[in-house]
Formats: sequence, C-alpha cells, structure tokens
Amino acid sequence: MKALTWKWIVTGLIGVALVLSACNTATSGPGQPAGSSAPTEAKVTQAFTVSGDVTVTIDTYNGDINVKTGGTDQVQVEVVKRGGGTTDAQTKADLDNIQLSLSQAAGQVKLIATHKGAVPVNSEASFNVTVPPGSTIVASVDNGSINVDGINGDTTATVGNGDVTISNVSKGDLSAKSTNGNVILSGRDVASLKASTSNGNASFSGSIAASKAANRVDVGNGSATVTLPGDTQFGLDALTSNGAVASDFAFQGDTSPTAIKGTLGASPTFNLVVRVKNGAITFKKG
Repeated sequence: MKALTWKWIVTGLIGVALVLSACNTATSGPGQPAGSSAPTEAKVTQAFTVSGDVTVTIDTYNGDINVKTGGTDQVQVEVVKRGGGTTDAQTKADLDNIQLSLSQAAGQVKLIATHKGAVPVNSEASFNVTVPPGSTIVASVDNGSINVDGINGDTTATVGNGDVTISNVSKGDLSAKSTNGNVILSGRDVASLKASTSNGNASFSGSIAASKAANRVDVGNGSATVTLPGDTQFGLDALTSNGAVASDFAFQGDTSPTAIKGTLGASPTFNLVVRVKNGAITFKKG
C-alpha cells in the first residue's frame, strides 16, 4: 500500500512540472526570436479630457497611426510599443529605448514616440487614437501608415515610407504627403486639397468646397485619379510628362492626350492643378 501511494505522488509531481513548463513557453512575435521568453510588446493607454476644438499632434519614428472619431470631450490614446532586435536580450532591452511623451496644454494634445539610439529592425510604436469629430489632426511617421477616418477639422498627414489613407472627412483643409507610398483621400466639401507622393498613386474622391484655395495633386512615379460629382464646375490645369490624360468630363479650353487646361461649367467654384511625371491622370464622375 505504501509503494502504491509513493507511485501516485511521483506521477503527480511529474504532471505539475509538465504544466509549469508549458506555461513558461513564449510565442514569438514581431521582432522576437523563436522560443524567446522576452516580451515583444507593451501597451500604454491614456485619456485626456478636452473642451471645444482641439489640435492633436501625433508623431512616431516607426509604426502605424490610426485615428477615428469618438465623443466630444475626450482624446483616448493607445500606444503599442514593439521591441526590435535579433536576440532575446536585444528585443527586451529595446522596449526601454522607445520613449513616449503624451501631454496636453491649451487646446493641444501632443503624442510623440521617439527611439533612443540606433533603431533595430522591427522596432516601432503604433498609435490608436480616438478624438472628437471637430479635431485638427497633424500626424507624421517615418516608416509606417497613417489612417484617419471621419474628421471634420483640418487634417495633415506626412509619411516617409508607407501609405496615407484619409476617409470621410468634411469641411476642413486636407493635406497628405508620402515619399514612398500611396495617398488615398476621400471627403465632402473639403476646404482645400493637397496630395502628393514621389513614388505611388494618389487619388481623391468626393467634393471640394467653393474657394480660392490652391488645390493640387502631385505625383512623381504613379497615377493620379480624381473623382468628383457629375455637376461639379471647376477650373483645371492637368499635365503628365509621360502618360495620358482621360476624363469623363468635357472641359472647355486646351486639351491634348497629355494635358487639359480649361474650365468645366459656366461658373467654376474652385481651381485644381494636377502634375504627374511618369503615369496617367484620370478624372471620373462620382
């Protein structure tokens, strides 16, 4: 009887050891070597109470910036820090090198992520931010994407390597730039439009408010597509150096396979300049 009891005790201890061993096995993630037990990411959250219109500035070295609208009295912030490196020790140490500055003062909320020292592969700090609809957004990232949805205030987005997507904005000034990436914009009664990319495609879909603003789309290597309501009346100066221009609209003025310079309708309400170096220009009725 005693021998049987000790047999069950030993078997139980072995089972406990196996369970503990399984609990300590880490799943590798971005920037983490397989089998590593070091944390691959850390999340930081914060909320700012605001009153009235607010300007939200978001700046990170690497990572995505995602902005959407929420309540009228809060800016809610989630930052996801992901360590980079090729070893367990590097990945763990890199989380401490990602520095955050989240602050508020006089109608301004500033959300900044920087990196201390050389940036290893896969290191990044991504932002998920919820803001009041009337906010002004100023967002920039060296390597990553910017996605903004539903803003009624001004929006400015700048990306080094990555895409810019700004959707469902209205009334404010809209400015987006990427060095290497696509710029995809949509909005209603946009006060002014500026879109540019050196390498990628640029598009705008929606309507532009009556104004004397310098609306412009610039593309280096890629195509430009502008979609406007069928009853839009505006002035156009469009030119591609290597490509063709196609239009659903019939402009009055000078037209050629590579350029249009003229007006649409008897009472143009705004002017638009489009320049493409290598690629096509297309105007569509939305």
